[in-house]
Amino acid sequence: MKLTSLIIEDDSMQAASLKKMVETACPEITVLDICFTIPQAEAAIRKMKPQFIFLDIMMEPFTGFDLLNRFVEIDFETLFLNLFDLF
Repeated sequence: MKLTSLIIEDDSMQAASLKKMVETACPEITVLDICFTIPQAEAAIRKMKPQFIFLDIMMEPFTGFDLLNRFVEIDFETLFLNLFDLF
């Protein structure tokens, strides 16, 4: 069974790298699209209805949480991405 996903990441190189990694390591996952902004991601989720999203936490001037707050009902799973060293 194929799973559908979106990559929501404002860094194009990181997004391309993640897409390649997913396609190589997880052939059962179809990446429907890559979104580089929160408004673009909202529109893509509403139109494509992915089963889950890879979501960058910081996407200036928004956050990934701002995206989730745009939905009354969240009917997809979310995997958060964070590229910052915390320590």
